[in-house]
Amino acid sequence: MSNYKFSGHETFHCKHFWLKKGVDYVNESALFKSADSSARLGVGKNMVKSIEHWLRAFGLLEPMQNELKPLSNIVFSTEGCDPFLEDEGTLWLMHYQLQKTNYSSIYRMAFQDFRKSRVSFDFTSTGLYEYLIRQCMVNEISFSEKTITNDVKVFLRSYLPPVKGSKSLEDDISAMFIDLRLLHQVDGLKENGAQVYRFNYGFQNSLPPLIFMFVILDQFEGQSSITFEEVQRQVGDIFLCNQEQSLMLIDKLVQNGVIVYNEDAGRKEIQIKTNHSKWDVLKTYYAK
Repeated sequence: MSNYKFSGHETFHCKHFWLKKGVDYVNESALFKSADSSARLGVGKNMVKSIEHWLRAFGLLEPMQNELKPLSNIVFSTEGCDPFLEDEGTLWLMHYQLQKTNYSSIYRMAFQDFRKSRVSFDFTSTGLYEYLIRQCMVNEISFSEKTITNDVKVFLRSYLPPVKGSKSLEDDISAMFIDLRLLHQVDGLKENGAQVYRFNYGFQNSLPPLIFMFVILDQFEGQSSITFEEVQRQVGDIFLCNQEQSLMLIDKLVQNGVIVYNEDAGRKEIQIKTNHSKWDVLKTYYAK
């Protein structure tokens, strides 16, 4: 990686309605840098910057352009499949998009690199902060300690349910990924005075097989045969699925006739049927 990005959100986590609001705004040929952007979006100037940041972080806007990517209108336009994020499958899809685009570096680094570097699934905000600092130093990338501190806070607020008695309870419950339960606070457990959190690695009961399949097709575009180890590393790990659940999801896809699964002489492999595109799979999911 040539660079890391830990800023741009203006310390705001993405709210449920921001992605549709941003997609609608761009569809009106409006620019985020316009003088009237705050009035048209109905938010403050810093939130305007944050909305643009999250559209890019989720891979909904073309890099360096004010042009929407295909996924944007498929999901978030007025006629889209899930413009108001009512389907949990969309949340899983957006969780994947954050790591795929790597526009906001902390998400891929936390869920993959940082998690795999640890002996246990437990961590503290301090531990994550120190890991990000070390990676910047090792890769000789300039950084701001304050910026990384704020990014860790936004990352945690995006996934953790609000703490009882929080002054910003209404704001906290609008965070996108709380219902995925990928992180949780370990009550009563602290490390050097810092609250301990845990990656919920294992079974993600709400992860739809067709969303899993969309990511396989997106990650291995053009490939017809893929080893299970590759699927686990590049898809299962993104969703914090253990190997057992990944195999269960693959089995459901086999039953639906989407893929073929072979296990020969200890080699596990899936074969993609050429008549399925990732967009077909996504539309089939939302048509259910």
